[in-house]
Amino acid sequence: MFSRLPHRRLVVDLLALAATVFLLVFSVQSIALHAQVIRSMSKDALPTAAKIPPLQERLTILKRQVDAATATISQKSGALRENLFAYVLPSDGAKRVVATLSGLGDALKAEGELRSQSSIELGDEQPADLTLTGSELNTRSVDVSMEVTQAGLEDVLHALDLSGRMTVSDALSQDQIQRLLTLTERESPTGVVALQQYLATDLLKYLRDPETYDRRLLSNFSSDTFPQEFTKITQSAFAGSIALMKSGMHGTFSQSGFWPMPFLETKQAEVSDLDGGWMRLTLHLAMFARRS
Repeated sequence: MFSRLPHRRLVVDLLALAATVFLLVFSVQSIALHAQVIRSMSKDALPTAAKIPPLQERLTILKRQVDAATATISQKSGALRENLFAYVLPSDGAKRVVATLSGLGDALKAEGELRSQSSIELGDEQPADLTLTGSELNTRSVDVSMEVTQAGLEDVLHALDLSGRMTVSDALSQDQIQRLLTLTERESPTGVVALQQYLATDLLKYLRDPETYDRRLLSNFSSDTFPQEFTKITQSAFAGSIALMKSGMHGTFSQSGFWPMPFLETKQAEVSDLDGGWMRLTLHLAMFARRS
């Protein structure tokens, strides 16, 4: 039920970063040991001097990766926590949720994808069985119905899927992130920092221009294995969201103060056909906010 809660994603991000640091430290130690072994092999077929420089060079590179990745953990943690409290789980969450859903309806209406929207009904506030870095959370139900086209239906559902997500890593599963980290360590250890920067990219900026961020990351890899796997993962994770932004919704999010979106859990979505290709979408949501 709570697998997409932002604070859990934050933990996943930090664990992934920590795992990367561990792998890099292990690589550094392994290369250092390897270099020592080579120095002791005086009768090796190749001159020792021909082997040591490349190893020392990679050792130096990996040490830089360790320092950079360690710094990233601290910076990412602070930035995400600040945005999490300010936008995703604010203490005045109901006000932000109503404004976001109303603004989404207005944008869909301007696109000709919505012809009516009900009032937004909020249930009573109740304690949630969750805490976030010492802060207790409340939850309340949110119900709203809309008369939309097929395109409007898809846009609403894609928009709700972005709720509570702030960075590229938030839109990826833990398995997908680990797969990218493993491939990077195997094929191009020097690309670890580039991968971490990619994962920490603001999701809205990425969805506006994914090609630029993809090219920047892929420039660190020379083989075809990583790009092929990367393409499969990103197409699976971002196809719907990219289509949403290309439909004209990017300006609504970036200019109306809706980003990052407050966290909403979709409990149930009911769809029924109406006249002329319209359909009624009834949403039963749950919102979360810090207890004031």
